Amino acid sequence: MNESKDKYIDLIEKSAAYRLLKRDAAGRTGHAYLLVSPDRMALDVLADLFLAACIGGDDAYRRVTAGTVADVLRLPEEGEKVLVRDIDYLTETAYITPAEGDRKFYVVSYGETMNEAAQNKLLKTLEEPPAVTNIIVKTASLDAMLPTVRSRCRVVELKSFSEQAIADALKKYYPADARLALAAAASRGSIAEAERLIADDGHVKLFEQTVDMLKYMRRSSETVKYAGRILARKDDVADVIEYIEIVLRDCLAVQAGRPELAVYPSGLNDTRTIAADYTTEAILGIMPVLAAARARLKLNGNVAGTVDELLFAILEIKFKNAAAK
Repeated sequence: MNESKDKYIDLIEKSAAYRLLKRDAAGRTGHAYLLVSPDRMALDVLADLFLAACIGGDDAYRRVTAGTVADVLRLPEEGEKVLVRDIDYLTETAYITPAEGDRKFYVVSYGETMNEAAQNKLLKTLEEPPAVTNIIVKTASLDAMLPTVRSRCRVVELKSFSEQAIADALKKYYPADARLALAAAASRGSIAEAERLIADDGHVKLFEQTVDMLKYMRRSSETVKYAGRILARKDDVADVIEYIEIVLRDCLAVQAGRPELAVYPSGLNDTRTIAADYTTEAILGIMPVLAAARARLKLNGNVAGTVDELLFAILEIKFKNAAAK
């Protein structure tokens, strides 16, 4: 078993996606499913819980996760990309009688990595599915799948979790300290992100540096210093953008007279200081700039340019709105 994943079984069992799949397992199971979520960890648990419900038995989940169920076949065979040869294996063996039960299951991870040729090969089996075979494709993005493939599968989307739900799940395994609050707030509803963030003590320091930047960055010449600090953890720039948004959202709560709604309540003194320095109009103007910075990181990976542009934009919006007061 993967202990990190197993921490979240209770959370995923409460999801609408799992309830739907559990009903199918107890009744008439479809021949093919597309399970959709960018949260890889949650998606893995969802698929394994579904398999366990289909197979039945008190120890079904343990057997599924341990890899001891002969009729559960996982692809790709190597790495994190589905190749044509993986789908060739599925199509060539799909009609073979199950080894120990009355059904067998192919679980295809990283469905979004399948090229058109691989998906078209899979489509042939989906169009004429063997009675003994169930195919489960896990994909981070439904848009990555051909419409013809989507139309022949039951699409089940696992929605992101609430911040409170993730915080409650984390409390069972981690101390209720600054790391927990930050991981839940910055997870964007993903248990995989929450696990990544809470496992690294450095993220608390990174968040504190972000707060410090919003408090004290007042001149364009100072952006060089703060950009340097951010780029010292180049792989975490997306997290810094998330932290800026968390702080500014808390500022809006303070400005509205609702500090109890703050995402990061332990930092309220700093939040009040920042809220006094940024108008509500400035904060609302910065939010789309943060979204654009996230998109730019994903598109071209120019990290240094993205950081420089973001910090200058924050200062420009801040002082433009301050002058208008």
